[in-house]
Amino acid sequence: MSHEKILFFTSIICLIGLSNHSDGQVWKRYADSAKTYSDQKNTNKAIEFYSKAREELKKDSMGTSSYAKICDTLGFSFYRKGQYNDAGKYYLEAKQTQERVLGKEHIDYTYSCNGLANVYHVMGQYNKAEPLYLEAMEIREKVLGKENLLYIKTCLNLANNYIYKGQYAKAEPLCLEVKQIREKMLGKENPDYAVSCYSLAVLYMEQGKYAKAEPLYLEAMQIQEKVLGKNSPDYAGPCMNLANLYSDMGQYNKAEPLLVEAMQIREKMAGKENSDYVVPCYNLALLYMNRGEYTKALPLFLEAKQIQEKVSGKNSPGYAIYCNGLVSCQINFVCIE
Repeated sequence: MSHEKILFFTSIICLIGLSNHSDGQVWKRYADSAKTYSDQKNTNKAIEFYSKAREELKKDSMGTSSYAKICDTLGFSFYRKGQYNDAGKYYLEAKQTQERVLGKEHIDYTYSCNGLANVYHVMGQYNKAEPLYLEAMEIREKVLGKENLLYIKTCLNLANNYIYKGQYAKAEPLCLEVKQIREKMLGKENPDYAVSCYSLAVLYMEQGKYAKAEPLYLEAMQIQEKVLGKNSPDYAGPCMNLANLYSDMGQYNKAEPLLVEAMQIREKMAGKENSDYVVPCYNLALLYMNRGEYTKALPLFLEAKQIQEKVSGKNSPGYAIYCNGLVSCQINFVCIE
């Protein structure tokens, strides 16, 4: 064979090799593009390119961990869009693939369990979510131990699922456990520890256990003030909830300054035309109405109603609630006149 022919065939073989290598990386290029779009919060484009990556992998790599991860990421992307049926489909496919390829005692498997559980939870299918949260939590404890963020996250998700089911007795030990782990890992002067105090306080308040809730709200407020300052949503949240607790207890003089403070913080942060400002505005109006101070309550009810209409429209549930509050206050005001 001549030297020229040998060079020709060698070149062809090299080109074929390069072509195969290039085709094998197509899915990766799609996945990289999708991640870029996802980081830019362009979820539609991210889904488009993750779907292309999945189609490429389906050709010869369907039963691989790479395929499972792409399915899992598609599940998250659809979840972020609020398309929960699509999200559930991809999370389930990821879970099944990871179980076959990696086995159940692999951390990647727990991501799909937790993601699928989140889908069921947000769809109100709490009984379907519960065993998946439990499975993810048990695996993460076994593989990583309790003192890690993944275990804490699933623990909180399971607690939240129990709260939505009204099973407070099951939720309480989980919230307490997370609080203790965070205290041990992070110390008390940490925003995440403060969030645990706040979550546990909300749980106690839901059960009417005000004596247990009050010190936890106070602790959360003190930590957030010290670490983040008062002009923080993480300070305003427990501030407002503590005010609601005092209102429920009929301690309006303690509740009033806290609601005023929460309103001022939220106005300063995002202005008046948002739902975060409307809630303390409405709650303060309720407080004044309950105290019989109708001239103070009426303008706040009216303000809440007008903002809610502008922000969410007249068909929103909040608008109807604020209208009812305004009418109730007007009737009471007329009656005493």
